[in-house]
Amino acid sequence: MQGTFKSSSPAVNGSGTVFSECYLFANWGLPEKKELGIIKGKCKADIERVITIHNSNGHYGIVLDENGVPLVSTDKIGGKISADLVALKAENKKRLNWCEDSTNTVDSIWEDNDWGGNGGTYAEESTLVNNGLLSAKMTTDTDTYGIHTVFSSAKDLTVFDNGEESVSADYVGFSIYIAAQDLTDLNAAALRLYFHNDDEGTLTNGYYKDIAVGDLVADSWNNFLIAKSSFTQVGSGAWTGVKGISLVIAGSPSAEVIAYIDSISLIQAETQSEILPVNGGYGITCTDESTYYKLIGRINIENDEYYENVAIITSTHDGLPIVIVFENSLIVNDIELSMPGNREDVVTPMEFVPHYGDTKEDEVPIKFYFYTSGTVAEVIS
Repeated sequence: MQGTFKSSSPAVNGSGTVFSECYLFANWGLPEKKELGIIKGKCKADIERVITIHNSNGHYGIVLDENGVPLVSTDKIGGKISADLVALKAENKKRLNWCEDSTNTVDSIWEDNDWGGNGGTYAEESTLVNNGLLSAKMTTDTDTYGIHTVFSSAKDLTVFDNGEESVSADYVGFSIYIAAQDLTDLNAAALRLYFHNDDEGTLTNGYYKDIAVGDLVADSWNNFLIAKSSFTQVGSGAWTGVKGISLVIAGSPSAEVIAYIDSISLIQAETQSEILPVNGGYGITCTDESTYYKLIGRINIENDEYYENVAIITSTHDGLPIVIVFENSLIVNDIELSMPGNREDVVTPMEFVPHYGDTKEDEVPIKFYFYTSGTVAEVIS
């Protein structure tokens, strides 16, 4: 015997409780977090559970086992996020290094020592991970010492993979984790992310950004989105011909420091109303044809078309934030564009469905966060 339980969690204009504000983000909690357009109409999360009630011996009610526990099991937990979004432009990012090992991602291997060949120890980390399977762990105690990665071929950070130009207002996104004691030991020093133009072993030309102690929160992943214009140029540093990246200590720590880095990407600067999330699972390739964008359908859904997550961020009646997260989300509905004749926004309905991970088949890809303090603005910032 089976029973089906369906729970609908409305956020805006849904059937049920209406909240005063609602936001929809892709990749929430990651450097490339993006607001998926402006919600115009409704945004709703439907959670479905399929429950099996085990009966025996002709009983009509729920049967208890010898310990008094009902013989009931959950056969399925799934869901769907539905939203009407203002859609104007495709999102754009260029993955630079996600700190995986060589079997997972090209150009992801990190090594001991800084770019110049000095001290610092690298280790792959599988427990403290912001995204994917691994992060890069740095252990060092001396100014300019750290870890580095060398690209298999030089990267051009003035252009995205789809050919669009990357300007100085575009962002470098990355994540850093540091424990409380290591943050104290960092003292007045900083963590420096350095993009190098020279061959490995030479520190003459490049760009760097220092992350000060005051910019870091201990025991949590710190997600940074920093404009290229905010990086400091060294020598004839250029965003073309980037041959590698290093993470080092800038200054003198009071003791050995351990820090972790993950999810390094080049991310296009966009306003919240500029994103058409076609790369989130429509099976469509978007190409820039100079005066227009061309969308080309494909039969196969590629791995990078899944968002790491899609999150509804809203609030309770007393103003406290609620976050509903659907992991490994893919757009599953048909393409529908509402084309008004009075110059109003072009709106497209989106349905995002979460998926179980192949290495976490028993971990439900739907999570709820109910905050006991803070504001929605703080959660989405």
